[in-house]
Amino acid sequence: MKSKALQILATLLSLVLLMCGCSAFTTYFSLFIHEQTLSSNWVGIIQAAFFGGYICGTHFSHHIIDRLSHKKGFILTTLLFSILQLALFSIPSVYSWFAMRFFSGILISILYIILESSLLISSKGKRQGFAVSLFMMGLYLSQSTGQFIYDFFNQIEYIAIVSPLLSTLPMLLVKQELNEHTNLIKVPLSTFIKHFPIEMLLCLFTGSLVGIFFVYCPILLKQNSLTVGKAMGVALLGALFFQFPVGSVSDKIDKSTLIRLIAITMFITMISLSMKSLFYPLVFICGGALFSLYPLILAKLATHFDKKSYTSLCSTLLLTYSIGSIIGPLVCAISIPIYFVMICFGALSLMFAMRPHQTKLTNNS
Repeated sequence: MKSKALQILATLLSLVLLMCGCSAFTTYFSLFIHEQTLSSNWVGIIQAAFFGGYICGTHFSHHIIDRLSHKKGFILTTLLFSILQLALFSIPSVYSWFAMRFFSGILISILYIILESSLLISSKGKRQGFAVSLFMMGLYLSQSTGQFIYDFFNQIEYIAIVSPLLSTLPMLLVKQELNEHTNLIKVPLSTFIKHFPIEMLLCLFTGSLVGIFFVYCPILLKQNSLTVGKAMGVALLGALFFQFPVGSVSDKIDKSTLIRLIAITMFITMISLSMKSLFYPLVFICGGALFSLYPLILAKLATHFDKKSYTSLCSTLLLTYSIGSIIGPLVCAISIPIYFVMICFGALSLMFAMRPHQTKLTNNS
């Protein structure tokens, strides 16, 4: 029991340290590119490369975990990621930024799946919602902290390099291999599309909104004379505070019903963001609702697979989510108003959430 608790704690600490630096850097890098006399189109294209790397990373994660285990795979991938971040600052050019962000996306995707599948494997019985909420709480705590770090530190590039290196320390303290599972089951993408089409589409549109949030919202906020770090941080704090209650409730009631309620909340607050007097409370609620959809979908699908399929499940959902994260910024990059695009993707998410969720799959067949 103590060993499992230590493994869970190590996973969460590693997640916080890793993503704290990455979150601050994502916001910083969008503004940095925009200030280099480059158009907003380049901002979307270069940052979309990061999410493109996410897609490729979902392919490699299964093989790395199966061959190296969660612990060794995490440490090796993190070291490679830190080296890549250093190279990003050493070669200042548009094309190198595009390439480096692409490979960064691959590595972060692998790290994300390693940590997420590890916590899912550690969950007991039907506590998948609680396990995912722990992961998301750690993720959004680190991302929110990263946004506030952006407002107080000028040397974000050093944090982006040192923070991932520090994230390996909790893993090194764990002597036992972190959730070592061999003979992982690979579930084909066609199985998810056939049996869970609504969940997959909802995941796609949620990813589109999140992509817009991280890539273009900093620019939109600055253009409206709003504090970038504060607004982004408040949204991620909302995501943090939503996770535990939503995750706990999802283990007790029908997850499809809860997904619908969250989607409705997200859309209503999104179309109300023009109310400046309630801007920050609305940002808090909207961020909480938006960032609760993906973990709810993951927790719902996890109830239909055994633990050896969790790595495949995490990879497939992250693949779908990442495709959406590319679509969102690229649609904004073709000169369509950002707020209009957000509303459209929000409406699509609500539309698919309101459709009946008919699950036919009861095993891994």
